[in-house]
Amino acid sequence: MLTGMKNEPSMRELPESYVGETLYPSEAMLARRVLGDRARDWPAKAVLLEREGLPKIDPLMGGRFWPAVKSWFLGRHGVAPNADGAAIIPAHRRIRLVPFAPDGEADFDGEKAGAARRQQRDRRTRCARPASR
Repeated sequence: MLTGMKNEPSMRELPESYVGETLYPSEAMLARRVLGDRARDWPAKAVLLEREGLPKIDPLMGGRFWPAVKSWFLGRHGVAPNADGAAIIPAHRRIRLVPFAPDGEADFDGEKAGAARRQQRDRRTRCARPASR
C-alpha cells in the first residue's frame, strides 16, 4: 500500500479538486493524480523518473511539490506550462518564423526593365568589337 500514515483519508473520500489544491500531496495522492488507476505502479516509476529530473520528496514537507511535478511532466512531453495554469503547445522546433523587413516600393516591371538594360548592354559590346574576317 502506498500510504505512509494510518489516519490518512482514502482517495475515495477526497474530492478530485483536493489533490490540485494540496502543494505537497502524499505519494498515494500523487500517484493517483499522475497515473490514475495504475497508481500502484508509481513507486517503481518514481525511482526511474527521479533519475531524469522528477522533483524529489521534500524532507521537511514530506511530499513532492505538486506544481513542480506538474511542470516537470508537461516539460517532459514538450508542453510548456503557462502562467495561468493552462498549457501551451510550442510550434515545431524546426519551424522558425522570421519577419521580413520592407525593402522598398514594389517594382513589378523590374524584371522587364533589367532584361532590357542587359539587352542594350549586349548590343553595345557587340557593336564595339571590330568584325574579324
